[in-house]
Order: sequence, then C-alpha cells, then structure tokens
Amino acid sequence: MTTDLNGIEDLRSVIAEVLDELEETRQRVFLIRLAVTSDLLGSYGSEPIAQGLDDLHVDMDRHIALLRSARTVARQIAQMS
Repeated sequence: MTTDLNGIEDLRSVIAEVLDELEETRQRVFLIRLAVTSDLLGSYGSEPIAQGLDDLHVDMDRHIALLRSARTVARQIAQMS
C-alpha cells in the first residue's frame, strides 16, 4: 500500500509540474501573439518571434515527455492494484 501511495504522489507531482509549465507556455504564446498582432517588435523584425516559437517547441517536447512519464507511473500503479 505504501508503494501505491508513493506512486500516486509521484504522479500528482508530475501532473502539477506539467500543469504549471503549460500555464507558463500559454502565457508566452499569448505574448508572442500580442507582439505579432500589434507590431510591438518594430525594428527588431521577426527574429524574436522565431526564437520564441523555437523555445516553445522545446518546452512542449519536455511537457510531452513528462506526461508520458506520468502515464508510465499510472500504469505501474494500476498493475500493483
């Protein structure tokens, strides 16, 4: 039973971490959208937007990996039950 509880806490921790990071990503997407639609970048051109999108891509890959890890933990808990 202790193993199940540890696994559940691990799963909750991963889910909470991913949700927090996804919220940060959502806010960054909003800022990029705002910059694109309001021409806030002016003479900087599109390079900051491209860099921001590249960073988001890397972050999303990490979020996906964390969620896959959470799925694995959930399967392990289910098998122990």
